[in-house]
Amino acid sequence: MSYAKVLWKRVKRAPMVRALRPLLRWTPPDALADGYSIAVGCMRSLAPVAAANMRLLARGRPGALREIMLVFDCTEAELPSQVLALHERLDWPCPVRILTYTSEQVRVARRIHWGWVYSWLSWSLAIEHCRTRHLVLHDLDALPLEPTLFDRLYQGACTAGTVFHGIRPYTGAWIGAADGLVTTFELVLQPGVLRARFQPIDAFNRAGLIGGRYVDFDTLLWIQHQVKSGSVQPLDESELVHPSQLICNYTDFVAGRGNLPRIQHSLVLLPYFEYLGGDTTQLDAATAALRDPQRGTIPLSGRPPPVGHLRPAHWAWTEKQIRRVEQALYGATRPAVEAFLAGIVQRCGAARTVDREPGGVAAR
Repeated sequence: MSYAKVLWKRVKRAPMVRALRPLLRWTPPDALADGYSIAVGCMRSLAPVAAANMRLLARGRPGALREIMLVFDCTEAELPSQVLALHERLDWPCPVRILTYTSEQVRVARRIHWGWVYSWLSWSLAIEHCRTRHLVLHDLDALPLEPTLFDRLYQGACTAGTVFHGIRPYTGAWIGAADGLVTTFELVLQPGVLRARFQPIDAFNRAGLIGGRYVDFDTLLWIQHQVKSGSVQPLDESELVHPSQLICNYTDFVAGRGNLPRIQHSLVLLPYFEYLGGDTTQLDAATAALRDPQRGTIPLSGRPPPVGHLRPAHWAWTEKQIRRVEQALYGATRPAVEAFLAGIVQRCGAARTVDREPGGVAAR
């Protein structure tokens, strides 16, 4: 990355940093319990997606799991009623705590309205409130299919003895795998180390240097670079369904930013995720839209995102993810979901992989 681009990014983000810095402070912990907690950054506007993720989390094995924290991007008074009701109904493997933003945090975050601000603030709140020595940052759009997934990641982090333990090396924004940083999603970290040595603003996105190269540090990556204590534990794709950048693309879309016609985005998965969470409205509308192979958009949140440019291979990947979840939860694809998939299968064409790939097949 050129120095001119670094300066541009720093100037662009400077007002954000000034607004975000006073929103939260980390305090060094007196003592943290053995075991781990899971934190999910939840969006009030995507309450059904949060409900879907809650259903998957409730299937987890307790093991060393001590607490699940659901961090919502709203005040306590704005918490979605469906989430509160589901929270009471589910048979959780451990205590569940719901955290919310303060009025000032809500005001600033909504004024900026950038996906990275919400994730940074939600994760920073979880780190401050964590009561255990390890914390898993679990993405809202990531659905764990294997009940023992998080316990195995925690055990891997304990064995590695590192401050950051991820499922793959971080690559992108001029950062390579050789730089030793790991991705933030499904990341196991030691919150006590962060709270003793850093402040939340240190975890926010910034442009800086690695080995004499200018790079763009994503959330938590600059702290990772300072600590230099990371390890990787790869996952099989059948263990986790995670459409990359789904939440960020959604936030940019509703804010009128981004360039979706040039991105292989996964917004077509949102109707299915919301259906998992108990809301059938979006799935029914999207099913009708996908019946027309020439239609280039699907209805979503009052605006139609473009889907006509998505490649057949991406449609094939989308079908596979949905069938994986259906198989894990219900043993087969339910009729309403099968109807939704019919239009997706049509767009896959020869790129379709379901029933054709060896090993880890996304069964019907």
